[in-house]
Amino acid sequence: MIMKSMVTSSGLKKLEEDLLRLKGKEMREALVSLTEARDKGDISENSEYEVAKENINMLNIKIQALEDKIRNSVVVYKESVSSDCVQLFTSVKVQNIKTKKQNTFLIVTDDEIDVKNGKISHNSPIAKGLMGHTKGEKVKITVPAGLLELKIVDISVS
Repeated sequence: MIMKSMVTSSGLKKLEEDLLRLKGKEMREALVSLTEARDKGDISENSEYEVAKENINMLNIKIQALEDKIRNSVVVYKESVSSDCVQLFTSVKVQNIKTKKQNTFLIVTDDEIDVKNGKISHNSPIAKGLMGHTKGEKVKITVPAGLLELKIVDISVS
């Protein structure tokens, strides 16, 4: 069974750009390294040649994985996401009940994580703890640092 993965249009664009970079610049550099290593003489005892060959193999594996991921991606448009509850591709503003500090998180797929900009994975403990809850609810979430108590202040679609 083929698993479809949800992405935003910008997430899909990033995957496609990564694929082009791997197939283009990185593959060209790997082929140059292989050619240079091969030109150094006897390839049967040439560790540089073996490393260059392995690098090309790893690059091909990465390319195949990205092509599969792109082929099995489903683009989710923000118009189809509801702000009724916390879910993938929603922005959720929370307040720490103890410290009163507020944070805003955008729940994204693993490919779109950018913690500095508040984009957290739907697989993270915080996102998993918030998923399915609605505005005004208080949620207790176990994180590596202990128990986190949050109140959902707002939910929106960015």
